[in-house]
Amino acid sequence: MSKRIYFLGLALAAQTFCLAAGKNTVGVDGAKAVMQTDGVSIEWKKTQNGWELEKFSAADGKGGFEDFGKASGEYSLIFSKEQPKDNAESSTLPASFKQMGRRYKAATSAVRMNEAGEYEFFLPSAVRKDGEKLVFTKQTKLGKYTATWEPDKNFASDINITLSFEVGEEGYYSLPTPTAAFIEEKDMKWGIVPGWYQGPMLNDEFHLAYSYAQGLPRLPVICSESTISTMSSLMENSGGVTLAVTPAPGQDRNPYETNEETILKIWKVGLSHMNKHAQLSPTAYHPVIGQRGSKMKKGDKTEFKFTLSLAKKEWFEIYKHAIYDIYKLEKSLEFKDTQESLTQRVINMHKYLVQDETSKWRIEDYEGLKIGAQAYLGTVHGMDKEKKDAMKNSDIGAAWMLGAITSDPLLKQNRLPFMRNFKVAQQQKEPGFFQGAAKGQYYLSVKKIFTEEWASTFEPVGLTYYTLMDIGNILLFEPQDDELRGLLRLGADKLLEWQKEDGSWEVAYDKESQKPQYPDLKDYRPTFYGMVIAYRILKDEKYLEAAKKGADWFVKEAVEKASFLGVCGDVHFVNDFATGQSAQAL
Repeated sequence: MSKRIYFLGLALAAQTFCLAAGKNTVGVDGAKAVMQTDGVSIEWKKTQNGWELEKFSAADGKGGFEDFGKASGEYSLIFSKEQPKDNAESSTLPASFKQMGRRYKAATSAVRMNEAGEYEFFLPSAVRKDGEKLVFTKQTKLGKYTATWEPDKNFASDINITLSFEVGEEGYYSLPTPTAAFIEEKDMKWGIVPGWYQGPMLNDEFHLAYSYAQGLPRLPVICSESTISTMSSLMENSGGVTLAVTPAPGQDRNPYETNEETILKIWKVGLSHMNKHAQLSPTAYHPVIGQRGSKMKKGDKTEFKFTLSLAKKEWFEIYKHAIYDIYKLEKSLEFKDTQESLTQRVINMHKYLVQDETSKWRIEDYEGLKIGAQAYLGTVHGMDKEKKDAMKNSDIGAAWMLGAITSDPLLKQNRLPFMRNFKVAQQQKEPGFFQGAAKGQYYLSVKKIFTEEWASTFEPVGLTYYTLMDIGNILLFEPQDDELRGLLRLGADKLLEWQKEDGSWEVAYDKESQKPQYPDLKDYRPTFYGMVIAYRILKDEKYLEAAKKGADWFVKEAVEKASFLGVCGDVHFVNDFATGQSAQAL
């Protein structure tokens, strides 16, 4: 569990990775070829179809070697005469979630679903030894193909491979990495394409895996660079052997190729947890068919450099190896030049809060109560599009902290009392199913109602955020406020009432029907932390027991499976900062 939380918090630490030692063995002898280091043992055999891998093993630490899975050695090329479209014709997501729908169309294009172009599969027809390299060649139907394998000079568990291709027919091409070996689903312990999805299982519900990173998709999708956080695809088998494919630095896109951001416009490298046959084997693609660099004429040449890392280590150790040893993260951090002090940042927060122009401060009348908040210029469910009447308060604890350390009368008299009133008005006090819950994080001044971002719902996590966290933060500075203490208890009792027998909560309830709004989603968010706050402030053991029950469920169902959920309704709750808040809550 601790390792999962460690990953969740992104607190990565450098670690020496299987340094090379001793002499490598590289050779070709008749129908056999071999490449062995202190870290890996790889053997090929010549068959009537070509040179096939028959052994792909990692050093077991006991003088022997252990297989990753079933050895293969199959290569492939992707070709298309016409440029494939990188946008799907339709979307399967609800039409009301327009922002998510547009992105989903792009994410489910033929290119990204690995359905664009035609594949040619083959084995090399010849191999030769070149120093410590093995050079495999094949005259394919599409052109001349060469794959050069070479042990890394610094890391015994790494093999550096260069794929070279000379085009025989004009069109669009992609070079997938070869399948060194693959494993069965039952033999997978963990798989990850960082920034896209991860987990110990394949998810039958495609949208939950692909859009929400709750397990791995059953389809060999190609993940784009736009959200890849580390350029590596990794998989650990049930025996603790991990295989990673890491494209060499410099082949991916430049996120700022021009004076403006080009992250979403350029795509040069793709990653997947599967090959085209849907076999579990980390795979990379360069160039990506239809994208930058994929259009070539007869006689053109292209190449793809990457590293295969194979070791009897858990995936997280290989992940750190890719980050620190291959992509040199620590070196890039040397370029950081932070000149602004923490004190100055706090002063800037204070200036932002007290200046009307920057904070966009507004005061409105709600049922005879003056409530204050910041104008929200984004899109909110039910807002007046012309007047932009939505209002919202965030970072309540920071506001009261600034009031305490500055004693600024402008802040303490002209801001905090109206923000407090906003909290009082925001909670539903009338008896019924929603009594004690936050009516919505936004206030619409034209309709004079509170609402959620993208639907007419009540969310248990919203109760945690906007009632228990916010009121709890105010009570840390104003413990004598009995009205807020009463509202905190009212909210805590509602959250306790809504908790299921297994310790979890619903994602949201429809305001009209009172029924669960999103039955396909589970609340993999830090909703349980509201019970922690209630116990800390009110000292009632029932809240502590509910917090334990909720956290136990969360660790088992979310953390151990790396399945999380976001809190932004306008993008249908795809993963966001709530994952980081979950680490903080734990």
